[in-house]
Amino acid sequence: MGVLKNPSATANKYLFIASTTASQNAILASLEKETEITWTVNKASIAEARKDGGEKLAKGDFSGIVPLLRGLMYGEDTEGDFEKTPEGLANKMLGLPQETLDNLVRDTVQGKRP
Repeated sequence: MGVLKNPSATANKYLFIASTTASQNAILASLEKETEITWTVNKASIAEARKDGGEKLAKGDFSGIVPLLRGLMYGEDTEGDFEKTPEGLANKMLGLPQETLDNLVRDTVQGKRP
């Protein structure tokens, strides 16, 4: 609805929205706090995933797509934090709320969200 209320500000533009943004480590910390459980963490190298995926694809093995996607999703150089883009998030302009990670995790753990 916010897009229709702001046609001149939204026409022909990419709009970035997010209810919250967080790193994997921030999500883990919030889950551990809410559940009072220390989770077991298996760390993996993004550089190794990208290398392995690229080598597999070069040999025609399409299972290399999975590690490449991991590198895309979890790598620090993916520019996935749209709050830091020049445009920033459009939530305010569109009338969309933002939430804190801790509230989102708490509601999810308590079964208040799917």
